[in-house]
Amino acid sequence: MIPKNNPYDSSKFAFDYLLSNFTKHKTYLGLRMGTICGFSPNLRAELVFNAMSIAASERGIVSLRNAESWRTILFLEDLWILVRTILRKKMNAGFINAGSLTMTMRALSEKISTAWGACIENNGDSATYSFRLDCRKMRILCGHDLSRRLVSRESKNFIATYRSK
Repeated sequence: MIPKNNPYDSSKFAFDYLLSNFTKHKTYLGLRMGTICGFSPNLRAELVFNAMSIAASERGIVSLRNAESWRTILFLEDLWILVRTILRKKMNAGFINAGSLTMTMRALSEKISTAWGACIENNGDSATYSFRLDCRKMRILCGHDLSRRLVSRESKNFIATYRSK
């Protein structure tokens, strides 16, 4: 069945379908990534973790929308650990779900607001998607190289780097 609810589902379906034609070659590896977050020289300030952290630190407000929607977020450092691990190991063809943390938007906003002593501004709900990636395969593959991520610590580290650049 072809999904029609949101672009994420449609693109995932199309990618999976295309790769199914290459299974006899066993030469593919697909990454299904959570929402990327963290500092980079090409900062995406609008991405949820980044936007909430910047607003909390600069304005003392975390804007929350779609509180009960789930998201898997992927810190750039963890993406690098995964890519480095893949390059070093012989991998079987298939897919790896890549994510650092999975939680509701409410939980994410609460953790960031607590870290900064910020208020949460609930802006209600809108048409959106909700997803949780099962990232056990990534955790097993990368093992001890992945550290335990705490939203409050990651938010503080992100802002320290953001301000220093």
